[in-house]
Amino acid sequence: MPAIIFDMDGVLLDTERLMKGFWQQEADALGFGDITPVYMRCVGITDALCKELFEQEYPELCPFEAFQARAIANLRAHMRTYGVPVKPGAKELLSALKEAGWTVGLASSTYIDSVRKELEQTGLLPYFDVIIGGDTVPRSKPAPDIYLMACEKAGAVPAETYAVEDSHNGIRSAHAAGMKPLMVPDLLPPIPSIRTLCTAVLPDLISVREYLLS
Repeated sequence: MPAIIFDMDGVLLDTERLMKGFWQQEADALGFGDITPVYMRCVGITDALCKELFEQEYPELCPFEAFQARAIANLRAHMRTYGVPVKPGAKELLSALKEAGWTVGLASSTYIDSVRKELEQTGLLPYFDVIIGGDTVPRSKPAPDIYLMACEKAGAVPAETYAVEDSHNGIRSAHAAGMKPLMVPDLLPPIPSIRTLCTAVLPDLISVREYLLS
């Protein structure tokens, strides 16, 4: 049975762009200036690693926990009002994969409770056979732990399993796990060193469906 493991934020849900805006809102209020370079380094990793990067850059200004908590609160308030934004083609791709008999998993750096809540809110939860959150593995992406666990839980052989990612750290993680990474860029471009790790770089989820199922 063919298998595929998805990242969530930036791949299935258009949440990373929103979160970047709320980070910048907090940064502006605190006088940090443009926080884009730090945010981009945090894409695809857990809050624990984000905290390390953040505090290296801003050691005297603000505890990361407080900064992140305010940004997340604003993100959740936005999504309560406007809904959780789903990437174009996400539901159609997941439905087509299930109909074709694929095992479908998810490996997100976001904590598992938030992952399940957002998937439930968007109606995507029933499509997944396996869901792994960033708080269930000892090491964050770019380490391979989360993808290796997802493959194990799915009963899938990594070398025969696709991983769909938008971030550089996610592609590094899937490649280190011995999988077949498909990059669908979101905020980060597919730079040459990342392209070499990818089985394919595709512009959107509609193209992923064509690539896998045509």
